[in-house]
Amino acid sequence: MPQHGKSEGRAVQVARAFFQACTKLSDDNEDILPQEDAVDYKLSVFHLFAELFPEFANTGKNGLMRLQFNKLGYEMYEKEQSRRVPAVRAK
Repeated sequence: MPQHGKSEGRAVQVARAFFQACTKLSDDNEDILPQEDAVDYKLSVFHLFAELFPEFANTGKNGLMRLQFNKLGYEMYEKEQSRRVPAVRAK
């Protein structure tokens, strides 16, 4: 994975470290990050990140939105975020 300099914000640095510690590259190119929560439990990687590091998720001007956070993961693992997966609760 590429090294990134001091130019990126602290929220991005924490998000990259979180991804490296908590996720792994899948052999299947079709695998994607869970984007939505299930009815009974939380699946979203961003949701867990936001619970553990609320100061870096959607809070203040330095926080990351879910789209920005997930984009980091896709870039790190050189995957394409090319399709929307409907939410389990979608009607």
